[in-house]
Parts: sequence; structure tokens; C-alpha cells
Amino acid sequence: TRDIRFRGAYSRTERAPNVVELFIPQTIQNGEYTDPCSGPTPLYSADVCYRTANLAAAGVSEAAFASNIYGQISPCPAGECNEKVGGNTALKPEIAYTTTLGFVFTPSFVPGLYASLDYWDIDLQNAIGTLPVTGILTGCYQDNIATLCDDIHRDPVNGTINGTQGFVSAASQNLTSIHKRGWDVQADYMLRLGEHGLPDWGTINTDFVGTYLAHDYITVPVEGSYECAGLFGATCGQPTPRWRHKVRWTWATPWNVDLSLQWRYIAQVKVDVNSSNPIMNFGTPDIIDAKIPAYSYFDLAATWRIRDNLILSGGVNNIFDKDPPVLDTLAFPIAQAPTNSWPAVYDALGRTIFINLTAKF
Repeated sequence: TRDIRFRGAYSRTERAPNVVELFIPQTIQNGEYTDPCSGPTPLYSADVCYRTANLAAAGVSEAAFASNIYGQISPCPAGECNEKVGGNTALKPEIAYTTTLGFVFTPSFVPGLYASLDYWDIDLQNAIGTLPVTGILTGCYQDNIATLCDDIHRDPVNGTINGTQGFVSAASQNLTSIHKRGWDVQADYMLRLGEHGLPDWGTINTDFVGTYLAHDYITVPVEGSYECAGLFGATCGQPTPRWRHKVRWTWATPWNVDLSLQWRYIAQVKVDVNSSNPIMNFGTPDIIDAKIPAYSYFDLAATWRIRDNLILSGGVNNIFDKDPPVLDTLAFPIAQAPTNSWPAVYDALGRTIFINLTAKF
């Protein structure tokens, strides 16, 4: 009808693994995690810690290996043990099933208003990614999952996950599924000043768009499922706030000048290592970086149409020069090294000023 329209869609799509995911060479590098079987008082008992020792290479029995080395393994230097990363030629294509349902509201009794609400559900099967090393360690030592224990390779001489022979294998593979559900909200309203008893100085346009993430389930092979909505850290990775939005107010003047103010909001997120889920909980809570508080950024911009073919624009982003969160990458690998933050989510540069001149000929 004129006031409301309903819409929906269902699709099945596929994505083949790319060249990097398939063929990038596997290499051993430093990983930001700690060895739970190292130090004089390891987190786990001897029989648990040596399920995955390279006993055949060491040429000794499991009992002898554990009794000789347990409690004497040196912790990885600077909290960085070895991990083996790279491509995997056995990868299968990803398959996604997407469903959306929503409506568009354009009420005739409120001229200038446009609003929409959409529910979306994305179920991704055979998702290509890597298992977090902390999840591999927890799944092996705490849950005794043999396939995850096979990914842990200890040095046959000193038992470390370091040196030339110790590492945790974290190459690309097909994760079981990633399932996300949420809501998208949009609302636009144009207020003509002259129609409301005000001077005819153009219009005030309000544009709002927001997303609510209801669920972000990740299921990995034999390890189990965990929820990442509203979390970030060693297992969930980049912060996934449950709510985020942008609101822009634009004054379109009759003098070929537009002025706008934008508010960007990111809801708070909590660190995943404090979760009750054993896949993410590594045994020690993180008190200092327990959460990243909600962030608000404000931006100013202006555009001047000097002539039909000449436009001058400029502005200031992050007016109040709000710093990004600075997080731990040593004791708990919960941020993206080497920035100690998440620059893909939060402004890393602080206040920025820009100017642009566009000419068409």
C-alpha cells in the first residue's frame, strides 16, 4: 500500500576458497598465547599435558617423558609460543543460506518520513577460517578432544611449544558453521523549515541507520559452539557489539551550502576470556580489560557548491579526539598486535581534518 510495503528474500550462495587460502605456504611464527603446561606449577596435570607430546620422536615412553620434563618446561618468551599457519589444499567451498524479512513504512500522514525494519538470518556452512590457538589448547587439555590434541606438537627434547620443533597447527580449514541473526533499522526524515512557521532556510534532513546483533554463533569441528555477540578477544577476535548506529543531521541551506553533524555509536563489548564457555575461558579472568566501554564519535562536515561543476567540501572527524581502547596483547592476546587495539572498529588516528575540491569538465 501507499503507507507500508513488506519485503523478503531467501538465497543460497557459494564461495570457493581463494588462492591465498589454498596455497599460501605453511610457516611457523610467534603466536600470542601461553603454554598451560609450562612453568613449575602447570595449569594441567602431567598425564593431561603429554597427550600430544612427540613421544616417538623423543624415543621415550609417555611416563618417562612426563616424569622427566613435567614442571620444568620453560614458558614461551614474552608470552609468545609457536603457531603454524598457512593454506590448505583440502578446503571445500563455503555455502551460505540467507533469509531476510522486513517492511518499509512511508506514512502519508507524516510527509517526509521513511522508515524500515528488517530481520536477517545468515547461516554459513563450511566457513573457511582458522581455529584460535587458545581454543585448540582448551579443547585438548580440558575436554580431551583427540583431533584438537593432534594439532599440538611439543618439542621432543624439552617439551616446549617453541623452538624449532614445537608449535600448534592453526592452518586454514573449513569451520562447521557461522550463524548470525539480527535486525537492521533505518529512518530518514526531511523537515522543510518554511512549512513549520520558520524562515524558509532550506531543510533539515535526519538519517538514521542501526544494526542489532542478536546472535553470532560459531561452531568449530568437534570443539563445540560459542556465542560472540557482544564479545571480543582471543577466540572471538574483532569486537562484535550487539548494537551500533549512525545518525546524521544535515542542514541543506538555500545558499548552496550544506552543513552536517554525524554521531557514530558503538555499544560496549566484553572480553571473551571471562565467558563461562570453556572454549573461550582459559582458566584466568582478565580484570583489567574486562570490557571496552561504549564509544561515541562526532563528525562535522560542510559542502559548498561554488558552481555547477565546482564543489568544495571539508570537515572534522572525531571532533573530540577520542582515543581508541588500548588493550593487552601479552598476558591475554585479546587485541590485534601490534596496535594493541582494533583499528578496524575504533578510530586509531584520533581527530582528522579533511578538505576536498571537485571540478568537473
